Amino acid sequence: LRCAAFRSLPVVSMGCIDASSRAMQRASRTIQSGFYHTFYAWGAFVARRPKLVILLSLLTGLACMTRLWIALGGEALPTETEQSNLWVPPDSQAVTDKDRYEELFGRPTRRNEIYFTTDPKGGNVLTNSTFKEILRYDQSLKTKLTATTYDEDGSYEVLEVASPAFYLDVCARGAQSYAADNAGVGDCIQFSNPLELFQLNDGSYQLDLTDEEILEIVNSGKGLSTVLYPPNSAKTFDVQA
Repeated sequence: LRCAAFRSLPVVSMGCIDASSRAMQRASRTIQSGFYHTFYAWGAFVARRPKLVILLSLLTGLACMTRLWIALGGEALPTETEQSNLWVPPDSQAVTDKDRYEELFGRPTRRNEIYFTTDPKGGNVLTNSTFKEILRYDQSLKTKLTATTYDEDGSYEVLEVASPAFYLDVCARGAQSYAADNAGVGDCIQFSNPLELFQLNDGSYQLDLTDEEILEIVNSGKGLSTVLYPPNSAKTFDVQA
């Protein structure tokens, strides 16, 4: 940039500022003009060929959804399952504090709730058959369900945590076990599990009860286990409607 050489310093400074300002304005107009013509051309094309644009957009979206790119030999797009990595800078103080917190107190747990209803709706769920079905589902979940993942090459395989990883391998555990043997590893934490009311001291369940007996136990809020519900304790089960 050229600035006029005057004896008065303020004049020289003003000349440089004006020249720089004009150069910035020319650059700004050039960039704006480029964006304007590009988007104008794209808008004109869409207006002339709307069906073609919609069709190509739809086919492209379907191809991405069906992992067609990977099937043709392309590499899978990187994925991220840690939600904090999606919106927190990796070098921020928040990440450092989070790592320190998890080092001291462990990772936070995530609650999942499952509701059992009658078919048709509006029936009585406090029955012997209902609780036996809940127990069957609970045992299936804890003994048959395994965690899996996609490998880097796109193959579906068992998650390498416990080969395979069952519910008991990845559940959040408490500080102690209420089982009779008390092997030193805490039980899996459960929230408002109605089976807790019918759990015995050895970890088994007593469900050979009549519907009236089940209703009486639920209304009392006191379970059958004298370990979970000591006789002289005021602890009751939180029955959520």
